[in-house]
Amino acid sequence: MRMNAAMVKETAVEEPGAAALVSLAPEQFEVRDRSSAEWLVRKVVEAEAYMARVKHQADREIRRTQQERDFLMMRFGPQLERWTREQLEQTKGRRKSVLLLAGTVGFRQTASKLVIDDQSAIIRWAKRCCRSAVVTVERLSKTAINTHVTTTGEVPAGAHVEPAHKKFYVK
Repeated sequence: MRMNAAMVKETAVEEPGAAALVSLAPEQFEVRDRSSAEWLVRKVVEAEAYMARVKHQADREIRRTQQERDFLMMRFGPQLERWTREQLEQTKGRRKSVLLLAGTVGFRQTASKLVIDDQSAIIRWAKRCCRSAVVTVERLSKTAINTHVTTTGEVPAGAHVEPAHKKFYVK
């Protein structure tokens, strides 16, 4: 099956916060032969590769932006805090924040909280003085269970062995 540009319908899809241009398959598309299967698999593989690239780029951009924010707050945060205090003092307690075109700066009252500095020391203390604070988490080791089933043939209640089969994939 040969496809040309006139056969492919271009459509804008609205998603929350973003618009994407999606190439849809031809209106009457069916997988009928090697050529149409090749076309579909190529489109699926391209979409998966694109998703991986976008995720990688987004992760990099998030890390870069976090580093930029951290640097700016380390370098200029104390100055911005001092300026904000000065601005709020001029309001004689009527305001707790300053609205700027780029955002809002201000002060928020926080409740006191316990900060754990040494978790091992606190666990030792809790075992002596506050047993309810010590939580034991149970989890299974699938590797150990697989080894047991393979070596003994015993399949525990609550599990089953799925027979080997051919699983369809596109990559």
